[in-house]
Amino acid sequence: MQTDPTQGGTPLNEDRSALPDITPSTQGCPFFAGQAGSMPLQDFGSAASAAQASHASESAITQSSTSAPLAPSASLDASVPARIRLEAYVVSSTDGWTLEPAPARREWMDQTTEKFAYRCLPLVMANQAGWILTCPLNFSAIWSGRSDRHGTTITFPEGEGRNKNQIRSHFGHGIVTFSLPWLFRTDKGFGLWARGPANYVKDNLSPLDGIVETDWAPYTFTMNWKIQRRDTEVFFRKGEPICQILPFHLNMLEAVEPEFKELRDNPEFAADFQDFVKRRDANLNKLAQTHQSSFQMDYMRGHRPDGSPVSEHRKAFKLNPFKKRG
Repeated sequence: MQTDPTQGGTPLNEDRSALPDITPSTQGCPFFAGQAGSMPLQDFGSAASAAQASHASESAITQSSTSAPLAPSASLDASVPARIRLEAYVVSSTDGWTLEPAPARREWMDQTTEKFAYRCLPLVMANQAGWILTCPLNFSAIWSGRSDRHGTTITFPEGEGRNKNQIRSHFGHGIVTFSLPWLFRTDKGFGLWARGPANYVKDNLSPLDGIVETDWAPYTFTMNWKIQRRDTEVFFRKGEPICQILPFHLNMLEAVEPEFKELRDNPEFAADFQDFVKRRDANLNKLAQTHQSSFQMDYMRGHRPDGSPVSEHRKAFKLNPFKKRG
């Protein structure tokens, strides 16, 4: 992502209806090794539905019976407003572009055995964290390995139409540049983290992230993807996600005071962790011997190791869509 020096639709290309029933299996979340699943289907179903529901139906998403939903501003510091401005001003043709809340679904997750990847709540939450901009055109690109901008050739099989010069080789080094048709503005103190779509895989391509001070800058920015291997063609499809934007409090990171601690200095935390380790190890042993799992997926359900529910636990983000105001 770079500040754009030259700047001057259709719905997301996916079925955003509820995911078909996902039967619990021995596959678990990679972030919580060993927490694979005999979670009752009705409990897991609420999370799966939350992960796969369309934005229009997300208000009907249910939390598990023992997990209270998080109020919009419940965990926000008093200095952070409950509602944060994010405005998108049209500066060039929006033909073929969409800008919508990020969906939970990913094609590679759909293709995992019994769609088990959706059991990993951290993955699903990251998928939904922000708004997605989609590609306006079908095109291919190939990089010769040269460092100048002429080293990358971009081909539009159906032409560029009103999107002419929105997709090009501008920076050289095998970088494909998207000039976004919107100029963004956020509240004071907030910027935008512009990045590739979370957990979205494209062969031979890496998205380039950037953080922009959109609370003051009257400058557009671009989204960029770096081709990795020379002489190997890459493809983008109309409607596929190419950029994920996330409002970011610019003072947050520098306010963090990181610190190494000994686990024994927090006895309650240590006891909960040891309980988790014992149950995880027992589950992995059972899995190795019987190929059956008995873990209850405590993180997915928002339960502490002793089975008690936490007071605040999210299973999905419900983001507002962009609206056109008079």
